[in-house]
Amino acid sequence: MVKDLAPKRYSAKRAILILLLGIALPALIAYQLGLPIRMWASDRFVMRGDAYLAARQFDQAQAEYRRASRVYDLNAAAVDRLSLATVAATDPRVARSFFAEQGNTSLVRMIDEATEQFVTPKAALTKSIELAEVGEYALARYPVETALTLDAKYPEAWHQAYLVYEKLAELDARFRPKADSARAARDALSPNWLLPTP
Repeated sequence: MVKDLAPKRYSAKRAILILLLGIALPALIAYQLGLPIRMWASDRFVMRGDAYLAARQFDQAQAEYRRASRVYDLNAAAVDRLSLATVAATDPRVARSFFAEQGNTSLVRMIDEATEQFVTPKAALTKSIELAEVGEYALARYPVETALTLDAKYPEAWHQAYLVYEKLAELDARFRPKADSARAARDALSPNWLLPTP
């Protein structure tokens, strides 16, 4: 028996498979080698976002968390913090624990004061006005809502609610209907309440 010394021919399917492996294998290796770098870069973006969030620069924080998600889409911290930064702009109490972890004690104290249980609607309204005067409209929302819970026929509280919701509607359009209904409630209770008495 004589051995055939001629080289074996590969089938077309086998040649395509070898070609695909030759292309895919280096790509897979490059992906696996780049994975730790992408994870590290994503974590850096999350850290930068945390710094912005702690400073209450919500737009910049959201941008950093989005970058972290684009670099490494499996970064759960980036996704969680993005939703936190989105909500915290108009509802800071959801981020209270984050602010406490970051050491922002003055903001934590303001959140606690704004969400405390007020005995009278006037005390709640006064606190809301104090917070609104320093530009803390997201925090001013809590005491004015408490004032309206304590006395739903308090036109000054409805006026303050209108002002607060109007400012919050600039950040989040979901507050527009609340501002409109607060204005309507204020006007229904006392249409001329802001006019000076003769």
